[in-house]
Amino acid sequence: VFAYFTQFLLTIMFTEILKVCVGSLRPDFAFRCFGPDFTPSYPTNLSLSQILSDAECPNQQDMESLIDGRKSFPSGHTSTAFSGAFFISLYIFHSTLRIQQSTIQINIPTRSIIVTALQIIAVAPLIYASYVAVSRLRDYRHSCVDVLAGAVLALFFSCVYLYQVIIGANLDENEHVLDSQLELCRIHQSDRRVNVRKFI
Repeated sequence: VFAYFTQFLLTIMFTEILKVCVGSLRPDFAFRCFGPDFTPSYPTNLSLSQILSDAECPNQQDMESLIDGRKSFPSGHTSTAFSGAFFISLYIFHSTLRIQQSTIQINIPTRSIIVTALQIIAVAPLIYASYVAVSRLRDYRHSCVDVLAGAVLALFFSCVYLYQVIIGANLDENEHVLDSQLELCRIHQSDRRVNVRKFI
């Protein structure tokens, strides 16, 4: 849980940092700049450099919208959606591998059904995140590059922290196995001492 929320918050933080440092104009920035009456044939003498300045935009009623219109890269909705989706899906996929490799006595058909069901469940978060990403393109809020960058950013932090979770779980499991082996050795040595005393 800690790893999930940590990678989620880091994804949000770096998304906001990139929006401020890199930014870029949203596809609907012209609408924000010229107002609701804007059409492609709207007559204007403004140059591109003037449009890039909030002070030169004819629509000055909503400055917050103009400022937000410069924060297209990367897509925040996409990065947050995929942040949860990647982590959950990859964790479930990893769990299916552990089930397949497990030595627990489960008959093969039952094991196969469980693995298939988990794999189907694992795909669901990715479908939802993809829907969110496509909706940002359809609404002209972001470009393909913005959406792709948000997804890659989410994938990076998800993989980093999921790797730590998996490694941590493996270390705990190995430590448990080692403790069990040491305990068996102690019991074996104790039995040998008892047998030696009986022999003497």
